[in-house]
Amino acid sequence: MSNNIECPACGEEKRRRNDHLVCSSCYQAYRAETAQALVKGKGEVVSLSDWVLVRASALLERRKGELEGERAKFLHLQKEVHDEAFQRIQKSLGMRRVNREIFCHALQKIKEEVWSERGGHRLFAEMKDREKSVEFLTSVIEEIRRRRSSSSSSQQTSGLPKP
Repeated sequence: MSNNIECPACGEEKRRRNDHLVCSSCYQAYRAETAQALVKGKGEVVSLSDWVLVRASALLERRKGELEGERAKFLHLQKEVHDEAFQRIQKSLGMRRVNREIFCHALQKIKEEVWSERGGHRLFAEMKDREKSVEFLTSVIEEIRRRRSSSSSSQQTSGLPKP
């Protein structure tokens, strides 16, 4: 497990320091794009924070879509797990009746087993990671916009929200 931090421009965990706005790869891309714009005579140099804002906004939209997909899979898996556990208990009981407490306890045990078999823990962890990414990107975008509105002439990159 690396100690790297998510880069708001590319989404990879390649940023090494919290006081750096982007990872080194994205900074190199920013530098190359800005230099190319100057070479072509476009004249306008985009600030690093504006460059990140465009990319982070696009990445945020992608991550929100991915999160919705993961939530749908998660809910579907929960339903499947419940249905399968219920069917297993019914099959083992046949037509016999059993105390409600025993039934509920057995249902919970089977649900845990099926959940683990079907990768429910992994799916849940991935969904939570995606939620953290969406929260992080949202906070970075808000911080860049806040700084832009409070001081359009100064470029600050330190003190970004922690992922």
